[in-house]
Amino acid sequence: MTTPKKQVARKKVALHLEEYVPGLLTWLSNKLAASASQAYRQQFGLGIVEWRILAYLAVYDWGTGAQMSQLMGMDKSAISRGASFLQTKKFIKSRAGFGRNLEFGLTAKGHEIHDRIIRLALARQDALLSGLSKKDVSVLISHLHVLLGNLPSVDAIENREY
Repeated sequence: MTTPKKQVARKKVALHLEEYVPGLLTWLSNKLAASASQAYRQQFGLGIVEWRILAYLAVYDWGTGAQMSQLMGMDKSAISRGASFLQTKKFIKSRAGFGRNLEFGLTAKGHEIHDRIIRLALARQDALLSGLSKKDVSVLISHLHVLLGNLPSVDAIENREY
């Protein structure tokens, strides 16, 4: 006859979702991106990926898919598909870059659509930040840059065993 094993009480561990920063940032980002993509598609026939490419090229003039992917943390294949679409619409052009890389840049038509979309993008940002003072916004931006700088430390944790 075997004796029953004593059950050990398991302490429940759960996230406090309303205070879990990675979750809050993800939800905010996902919801903003989804609504932006819908708005940009309705008004301009472009989605959020295409907008991000246009915005990048308006700042940097030229860039490869890999450069855009690294800065924005987006999948290279999404950038590639978006760039391909923008080329068919004559919003961007390409040229040979270093090695086998293609570099992309805005066309005159691309600058025009960028300048139209940016007005909506900035209006959406203003709506998001409503209720915050200029100082609050400045502090928020500063904190977001700190978080971006902390990402290598976060990645290093993933190599540990838990």
